[in-house]
Amino acid sequence: MTPYERLAALQNKEIAAAKAAGEEFFMDLPDGWYEPRPTYGCENGHVSHRYLKSEAQLRNLCLDCHKPIAMIPGRYTDETLTAALAAIE
Repeated sequence: MTPYERLAALQNKEIAAAKAAGEEFFMDLPDGWYEPRPTYGCENGHVSHRYLKSEAQLRNLCLDCHKPIAMIPGRYTDETLTAALAAIE
């Protein structure tokens, strides 16, 4: 599994948990992920509320390492995201 596939798997796991909990959704993501502001994570475990919009790569990238990002729940920090990604096989 590639590092980005691990990030996508974590995001899918979090989405499934939110669906099971009966959370409201907007654009296929839990509403709570947008409040108070969206949180993004990359495959290297960086967490931020901002990202680099890349026209060259046609995707949004991490400001720290320029790897693709995914929206994640706001409770993650660099340390907890790194640990969660390492736990996914």
